[in-house]
Amino acid sequence: MFSVRTAHLKNPRAALRNALLAGAGAFILALVAFLPGSASAHNFHIGDHEELLQDLIDMDAEDIDDLQNDLMEARGDIAEAIGDIEDAKDDLHDAPGGQLIARMAFGAARIAVSKVSGMAFREAREELDKTADALNDRRAEIGELEYAETTGALLMIRAELDAIKAQLDELADALDEI
Repeated sequence: MFSVRTAHLKNPRAALRNALLAGAGAFILALVAFLPGSASAHNFHIGDHEELLQDLIDMDAEDIDDLQNDLMEARGDIAEAIGDIEDAKDDLHDAPGGQLIARMAFGAARIAVSKVSGMAFREAREELDKTADALNDRRAEIGELEYAETTGALLMIRAELDAIKAQLDELADALDEI
């Protein structure tokens, strides 16, 4: 349980410490809330490979471009979060006891980022592999044009997920360096 001492509310150092603790706790909760439990962009969801394959087959080129833009936007959001972390580090470093608080808060957040993203991306890659196999099985049924478009979409998703994973690794590194 996260608690904050309130015995010395009139003490400015204690008030600052309490505010930093509360802020660190809120930061961790917010960060964990935004971590992907599964890869998704708008209504697109990497879950069951058969559903994923049908979603990809049903998408047209504009839908695939929109999906790629959503995934690229997610990378931008992560880059922005890394910048926010750097700013928070500077603020916490100057505060009394801030470095210790930052180490604890950012350490916990780093563990959460690494664990959740590792599991989510491992599962997503497994489903993408199954989707590619299912696509090969349906090649004759869907035709060469749709096969090529869907294969390209799968390759794009893999590349974007790899880029997002690399960005999340940078985020974890930023949380670790204090």
